[in-house]
Amino acid sequence: MYTQGLESSGAIIVMSWLIIFAALAAQVPETSGRELTLDMHERFAYAAMMRTAVIHGYPDRAKRHAGQLSELLDGTESQSLADIAGEAARAADDRELAVQVARVGEACGACHASNRVQPFFASRQPQEPTGESLAARMGRHIWAADRMWEGLVSHSLASWQAGAKLLARDPFLMSSSSKVPAERVQEVSDLATEAAAPGSWNKRAEVYGRFLATCVGCHEAYSQ
Repeated sequence: MYTQGLESSGAIIVMSWLIIFAALAAQVPETSGRELTLDMHERFAYAAMMRTAVIHGYPDRAKRHAGQLSELLDGTESQSLADIAGEAARAADDRELAVQVARVGEACGACHASNRVQPFFASRQPQEPTGESLAARMGRHIWAADRMWEGLVSHSLASWQAGAKLLARDPFLMSSSSKVPAERVQEVSDLATEAAAPGSWNKRAEVYGRFLATCVGCHEAYSQ
């Protein structure tokens, strides 16, 4: 099964995250309390599934989840997010799809920031893995990608920079046994440097989308 494949590969397990929304004097949309929390969990679940599907090379699944999110939010106070998810569902190619998925995450962050709501995340591995094995290097790569994603979803510059700086200084691909072409290694390194530089959240989403688009090629190289 698809989910079993994600578990067995040791890849990103986004759906295991816990997310708690703490309103700091915000006017919440339409619903409140437990109902609002459930609504936010549902939106995050769709966004997380879109991201995971892109990373593992399942664009049709990502588009389906994007369409579901767009339909869920159409006609609500989150119409702008519905529109972005709709663009993801209609993406012409995998690269455009990856960028639109990143834009979905950033749109969530923009809403949180405007409503003064701070999402908190608890991942299964809060600290970056150590070691020089391929598994440890991949663990650091995943850790960095997760922190950048959390940064987009919450508009947390600290989280974004933590992931971008780790990726820039320790890309897991930089090893003598790497099966990934040198140009792809350089692309990831350049994207990490670009991500760590000052910029707008829209720009960060665009960079993260291009970063997501590199994942499939690397995974294919190691599956051969």
